[in-house]
Formats: sequence, C-alpha cells, structure tokens
Amino acid sequence: MRIAMFLFHTFHNDHRVLKEARSLIGAGHEVVLFALRDAPDLPAEAVEDGIRVVRIRLHGWRRIRKGRYAEYFLRAAWRGLRSGADVFHAHDLDTLLPAAIASRLRRRPLVYDAHELFTETHFLVGRERERRIWAFLERRLIRLARRVITVSEPIADELARRHRIERPLVLLNCPAYRPAPSPRAFFPDAPGEPVLLCQGYLQKGRGLEVLVGSMRHVRRGRLVLLGDGEMREELERLVGILRLEKRVSIRPAVPIEELPGWTASATLGFLLYSTASLNFLYALPNKFFEYLMAGVPVVSSPIPEVARLIGEHEVGCVVDPVTPETVAREVDRLVEDAELRKRLRENCLSAARFLHWGVEEAKLLELYASL
Repeated sequence: MRIAMFLFHTFHNDHRVLKEARSLIGAGHEVVLFALRDAPDLPAEAVEDGIRVVRIRLHGWRRIRKGRYAEYFLRAAWRGLRSGADVFHAHDLDTLLPAAIASRLRRRPLVYDAHELFTETHFLVGRERERRIWAFLERRLIRLARRVITVSEPIADELARRHRIERPLVLLNCPAYRPAPSPRAFFPDAPGEPVLLCQGYLQKGRGLEVLVGSMRHVRRGRLVLLGDGEMREELERLVGILRLEKRVSIRPAVPIEELPGWTASATLGFLLYSTASLNFLYALPNKFFEYLMAGVPVVSSPIPEVARLIGEHEVGCVVDPVTPETVAREVDRLVEDAELRKRLRENCLSAARFLHWGVEEAKLLELYASL
C-alpha cells in the first residue's frame, strides 16, 4: 500500500510521525511524507530514516499566515494527487484540507491523525476569528475521514462528542521499548548534582516560567530546559533577571536518537502544563513516556491523563497548585529521599514495559489493515 502523509513543518524531531512512518514501512507499506522546506539547506527530496521526504517550498508569506496556509494547501494537495497514493494520512488539522482534497479526487481513504485538540491550542488564543475557521474546517472535513486517530483518551472523547463521529483510535506517544540507556552527563564537573530536566518545545502554557522561578527556592539541583521554541529568549531574560545563570541551563534540542541518553541523566523530569487550556488539560505528551523509559520520576501538574498514570503506576508526584514554592517543595522532598526516588525509578522502568510503541504499533497496523 502506498501512503501519503502530510505535515505542516519540516519533519525535524517529530517523534510521532517518525514512529508511525517507520512502523508502516516495516509492515511492507510505502510511505512518502510531504513536509515544509523552510530553510534553503533542507533538501527538496531525500530519504530520511528510511522515509521518502518531499519538502514543499513556500514563498513570501513570513508575516501573512493565511497566505502561507493557502499556498501550502494548494501545493500539498497537488503533490498528493500526483503521488498515486492508496491512503492519505493528515498529521493534524493544518494538513487535513489538502489530504481531504487528494483523497476525494483520488477516491482513496483518508486518515486524520489529531496530534492535539487543535482549536484549543495556545497559538489561537486571542484569534477568535481564526479559531472559528479552523473549527469549521475540522467540523466539515473530519467526517470525510475513514478513520480518526488521536493521542489521548480525553481528546478522543472530545472529538467524538463535538463531531458525533465514531470514537477515534488512541495511539499513545510512547517511544519504542528499550532498556534504560547509559546516561550522558549534563554537568561533568558536578557529577553528584541533581539534574532537574524539562525537555520538549519551549512554548507558553507549559509552566516553564514557574519552573525557572522555583529554582530560587530549590535547595539542591540544577535545572536543564532541553529544547527549542518561541520562549527561548524570554526564558533566558528571566534567568538573568532572577540571577539564576549558575542554576538554570537552557540547551537546544538534540537529535531523537541521542535524547534517551540525556533523559537518563536526570534526577527528576517535569511536565507542568497549564490546566487553563483544554488542549493542555487533555494532553499526554511524548516526554512523559520518555521519562518513564529512562527511569526518571515525573513531577507533573494535575492534567488528568498524566495524573492518572502517575497514580496508577506510582512513577512520580502531582503538584497542585503549580507555583514556584509548591514545585520547589516537591523537588526538595524527592531529591532528599533517596529510597523514595529509587522506588519511583523502578516503577518507571516497570511501567515502560507496558507503555511503549510496540503496543501502539500493533493498533496502527490493524487500523491500516482495515482500510
């Protein structure tokens, strides 16, 4: 089966797309991925991680979002039509329109993979007209999909309720199972210093300002923010204002294959998403499972799915309310209790034997067999 996937970014460090494509290729399918070519050094076409990636160059729309989307929709739909695909797989709502156009004209199945509750994302805050446009597109196009996939149980329930569709299949954002890797040292000069890690995209709503602020109160440890994103400069300024340069390190994202070793060096992993946004409230991010796979106890805000799994498997703690002081108290408690940390670490590694991509892969392949 030939599968055309659509993605509205460059395909850089997208764990979910990479895992799904690799799984389908491993099952004997052919996958072509249509992504963005936002930088001249990116190849227009290449085979990356065994996946044929075709990048679409957009022109002159840096400050005009609507024009950028319109050009992408047209170019991606045309590329999809020419691909001769048997299935069209839209990764998130911002690629659903071109995938749906190609699917309808080719009379081939459409799969909609909702990576998040898109109409509730942070970038649509204060853009009500734009949010209504995206909501309209999802409402009209989701029914054209033969199957819908998403990342968490609450998002599956919400999409089914909103659009009166069959409940989407949940494919968790778990990494492939592997034994805990050898750790890479963030601070070789201080091997005994606790490492407090928050990995992932640096954006509003993820509690990063609170986490940085908590380091004024934490007794022992250094904080590492590992990732790229829109908040990087703002967080660097905050670190300077609070005079925390010796206690907070902001580092760029690392390649996917290197990430487990860096994660494994952490004493604690953080996931402090805001509960004010429905998208964050219903989230179940990659990083949660990456922490478990590396044996790193999790400190989380009270988002329901993460809190449920923390309680079910005893792999960390939930902070509520999330303030610099409450976060610092939990950090101090865990850092100072070596026996508790050891038990939580063992529980993380045990949970990872059940929460891994092999389980989700089987569900994905079964879905494709049914198309």
